[in-house]
Amino acid sequence: MKMITAQEPMIGRALTVEDVFAKNDEERRLYELREKGRLEFQNAMFTAERRGRQEGIQEGIQKGIQEGIQKGIQEGMQKGRQDGIQEGIQTTARSMLARDLPLALISEISGLSIEEIKALKETSENHNA
Repeated sequence: MKMITAQEPMIGRALTVEDVFAKNDEERRLYELREKGRLEFQNAMFTAERRGRQEGIQEGIQKGIQEGIQKGIQEGMQKGRQDGIQEGIQTTARSMLARDLPLALISEISGLSIEEIKALKETSENHNA
């Protein structure tokens, strides 16, 4: 019997329970109280773990959302600055084109390529036509 209980812990537990129930009523009552306490503790731990996990997930989601919003704002501001700088450069290049400055000089001052300046010149002429 010891060999079976060593291989199967649940059989050993069942035999222990049987021994307790075979004894007097007071020992059975104490056993039942211990078992009830053990089961309530396990249930409380399981519930607390599940609740903690759910709270952790919610906290992680909220943190992720906040970080995403902050990153989006930063990227949007950076893109806006870059677009504004590019628009300013193009406006300046258009002004220089309007004064008939040489394309090479406009390119040198603005940092735009000759092709970009020619494209600006064409769009400016199309808007003025």
